[in-house]
Amino acid sequence: IAIRFLDILIKINQEIGIDLRFPKVINDDLFKVALYLDNVFTNGMIEIGGGETTYIYEKSEAIELIDSIIYSIKNGMSPILQIPNPKTIFFLEQEILFSDAILILVNVSLVKSIHEFEQEINLLSDGEEIDVLLKYEQAIRCFPKWVPDQNDKYAAKVVQ
Repeated sequence: IAIRFLDILIKINQEIGIDLRFPKVINDDLFKVALYLDNVFTNGMIEIGGGETTYIYEKSEAIELIDSIIYSIKNGMSPILQIPNPKTIFFLEQEILFSDAILILVNVSLVKSIHEFEQEINLLSDGEEIDVLLKYEQAIRCFPKWVPDQNDKYAAKVVQ
């Protein structure tokens, strides 16, 4: 574990230009964070799995969201939503901020029916906000700077 940790530590220092030192103790949690960071710098993407999440949208954004979901479904595509998602990771008493991180939600759908959601939106005044509960089959946290393959099916949508 110590040699693998040292290799990752060197990589982290090189990638983000800091000078982290080898700790006195490497516990499981610290090693897991090191592996996560290694994955970020190697692959540029971390698969998270499916689930549900709530986002707040202004009325016009909520309408655009519905339109994009309907368009994807009508054209036989899996609705994909990209959301800016800065990520801070605490590692060896350092706060590492990935300000350009993006969360990609794959096969997104509304928890409520589209019809029910449209009715709620129509009751809003311009500029008003609405909570939107979304479900998705897969989430991918993307770190654009480190995405190695411009042709990956998700990377192509992010790295421009």
